[in-house]
Amino acid sequence: MLTRLAKILIAIILLTALLAALAWWWFDRASQSTSGPDATVGAGGIFPGGALKSLFNDLTGNDDANPVEGGEGAVAIGTGNQVAPRFQRVAVGPVADLARVGPPADGAAATLVYLERDTGHLYRLGASGESERLSNTTIPQTFQLIAATPAPTPVAKTKTATTTVTLIIRHFKDGRLQNFLTSIKFVATAAGLSAEAGAAAVDFFVSTNPLATPAGEAGDSASLSPLSGQFIPADITNLAVSPDQKNFAFLAVRDGEGQIGTVDLAFKKAATVFSSPLREWRIYWPTLTSLVLATRPSGLVPGYAYRLDLSSKQLTRLVDRVNGLEILPSPNGRRWLYSGTDERGGSPFLALYDLSTQQLTRVPTGGLADKCVWTGDSTRLFCAAPSSFPSTSVGAGSAAVYPDDWLAGDITLNDKIWQIEAASGQSQLVFDPALASPAVNLDVWKLALNPAEDGLYLINKNDLSLWSLRLGSEF
Repeated sequence: MLTRLAKILIAIILLTALLAALAWWWFDRASQSTSGPDATVGAGGIFPGGALKSLFNDLTGNDDANPVEGGEGAVAIGTGNQVAPRFQRVAVGPVADLARVGPPADGAAATLVYLERDTGHLYRLGASGESERLSNTTIPQTFQLIAATPAPTPVAKTKTATTTVTLIIRHFKDGRLQNFLTSIKFVATAAGLSAEAGAAAVDFFVSTNPLATPAGEAGDSASLSPLSGQFIPADITNLAVSPDQKNFAFLAVRDGEGQIGTVDLAFKKAATVFSSPLREWRIYWPTLTSLVLATRPSGLVPGYAYRLDLSSKQLTRLVDRVNGLEILPSPNGRRWLYSGTDERGGSPFLALYDLSTQQLTRVPTGGLADKCVWTGDSTRLFCAAPSSFPSTSVGAGSAAVYPDDWLAGDITLNDKIWQIEAASGQSQLVFDPALASPAVNLDVWKLALNPAEDGLYLINKNDLSLWSLRLGSEF
């Protein structure tokens, strides 16, 4: 007779064998009935049939139908905390434009604001790319946002500093150009005013006038005050902001000629500086004492750029006979980035020009200057440029002409993001959106650095969506 202990041991052995047989049958069945990537056994052969992926999706809230944009760095494994992807879409759009607002010499207290094309609503971009709505005034068919932010006014009693941001929202109404002048303001708290406090604590409020008290919390559309302001002359076709953010330079087409002038932020004190038969100047204001004027770019026409001294009103030619000429002066005014093409409008190139030494340095990436942005210290640039430029215009069905065909939408570029050293012209690949997860076809329309200059924001010309790209030492 078997003892009671022996019976128990036999039962345990039989049960273990049965469980092992069932486990073998389950794993074998799963491997035979599943095809594709999910058929592979997960880490250590523990999770068959894609179970590891399912577990990962459950933990992160991600799934195959809605993958994490940017993929790379999307989840902090081991901590259970989600972090922002390196490359992500922050606004579906369409987005018309974006601009930096904040004290000109204080990156910590600055922020970026973008403008919706169809509604004209303004949004503030947070440090992690989140959007906060600032206005509820509807302005359809917007296409440009120009912002001027002078130094803040400190208030000792409340330990705050208030800054009025003057905005010009450009849009079309009934097919006619409209320039709407308005303002918002922000209040930096004591934390933001202290050099020891780190990043500024900034609260934004939309106001009906520069001194208005906010009616409610920022971002609550029900409590947002409508934008109020005035329409400035519609014959103003181009604008630039002075380096100290206290004035505008403008181009107005009057009496059959282009008139260049300056005006205060309230558009009350204007002075004409220069007049010319040319009516399509681009205006830049890199230094307080002079403007830079450039002809409208076309790959079929030689372009010219001049420096206009605001005191003597003297014009000095700096770049001439460059087809497709686009320029981008550095913030300190000592260098220019400019792009051009051959005589047929092909083969776009980039070059850096040092005004003091008159040294010209070619940038190996090629590209269009309108797809670039300078860092605040004028030592580097970030540019969007493809590995190669299409030689045929799809829309026109002929040889490509830059930037004409690109501006007309007859050419789409597959851009990568490059970092360029201003002193040497050397370039380094920062990001290739084709390697993102999922891959993105990126044709950059507008590029801007965030205030901390550790990330980029860009508008994709393909659908006018807004994206953020985190920069870092590893790139």
